[in-house]
Amino acid sequence: SFFYNLFLAPALWAHTLWLVVVLQSLIAAHLLRLVLRVVFGLTSLLAVFGVMVPLGLLSTLPWFTGFIMPDIFTGVLILSLFLLVFCPSQLGLGEKIYLVVLVVVAVTVHFSHIPLALGLLSVALILKVAMRKTSFLPSPSLWRGSIAVAVALMLLVGNGYRSYGILTISPSGYAFLLARLVADGPAVQYLRAHCPEENYALCAYLDQMPTNSDAFLWPADSPFRKVGWVSGYRQEGQKIVMETILHYPAQIGMLVLSNTFRQIPMINNWYGIAPYIDTSDPTDAIKANFPGDFGAYASSRQNQNTLGLSRFNRLHLLEIGRASCRERV
Repeated sequence: SFFYNLFLAPALWAHTLWLVVVLQSLIAAHLLRLVLRVVFGLTSLLAVFGVMVPLGLLSTLPWFTGFIMPDIFTGVLILSLFLLVFCPSQLGLGEKIYLVVLVVVAVTVHFSHIPLALGLLSVALILKVAMRKTSFLPSPSLWRGSIAVAVALMLLVGNGYRSYGILTISPSGYAFLLARLVADGPAVQYLRAHCPEENYALCAYLDQMPTNSDAFLWPADSPFRKVGWVSGYRQEGQKIVMETILHYPAQIGMLVLSNTFRQIPMINNWYGIAPYIDTSDPTDAIKANFPGDFGAYASSRQNQNTLGLSRFNRLHLLEIGRASCRERV
């Protein structure tokens, strides 16, 4: 997201990416301390450390705060919305404003956080309606969280219009849907059935599909690159996505459910943690913008392919059996 780029801007001024790690760690640590105080009544530093240390040693919390990616803001969004909706009476004015800002940031930095935020607010609304006739629990207060999410959506739409001249939240969103539909097969079925009359640019590459979604999206010689990639293929790509969904709704619905259940036990901390030193992205950008960090980047265990994550994965995986998960990935 463009807005995560804004979050990274101070790192450019400081000429070090470590500033991002520090900022993300401070946000996560402060928010956890706020939750411990408001929800559990824990205020002493000893109690806070008693919770933080196990999280640091046994959970993925430090793992994601160390990513130069907006993944840590998933947890930030959930906790911030929870405090705003269910605990406003225990928060000061400054804390409420701070949490609203955190929600805006969390929603704008990652497109998947939009449905997550809307889903959380919907659950809170259902609880509010269900609890109208009860008095033993405080009624959820939705207006602060709703305002924060609405502001985030307006910022995303405004940026889409500024950048592309169209009213959209995610100008590139269709490309990921197209890649998934190609990988699973329905888009290829649609193209094979309709290429004679529609003459889509992708029709020339039917013999290379279906293919893995990453192989469709990213390589320089992929069919998607050859037809114009994200910006150059938007009009045709959006039409293919819409027509595929309209032609095969039941099949796609079953694939959505199947992919969801297959993905849950595949959650792990090694996906994407591969050597990048021989690739231009992000190596060239780090070398140009953060020369002071480049030596550490180049000699890191990740780039030397010696990081070794098996012990961490034994802690973090949601299924027993590391081999089966690696096989699926």
